[in-house]
Amino acid sequence: MISVIVSESVIQCILDFYAKNNETDYQMAKACQDSHEKDMTATQRNVVEEAEARCLASMNDPLRFL
Repeated sequence: MISVIVSESVIQCILDFYAKNNETDYQMAKACQDSHEKDMTATQRNVVEEAEARCLASMNDPLRFL
């Protein structure tokens, strides 16, 4: 099983990002935060991984997602 470890700051960035961009994905990311990682579906993991990558990229380049 693939373990998903996401820091609280990245989770908050994910939630903020999706709140602004896509309500459905926001709800999925929120569900990921609220559930234990072993209970996450593959789709939820993909949302978290994609959002984490975007958030980390935007932290390195703040203008990228404006």
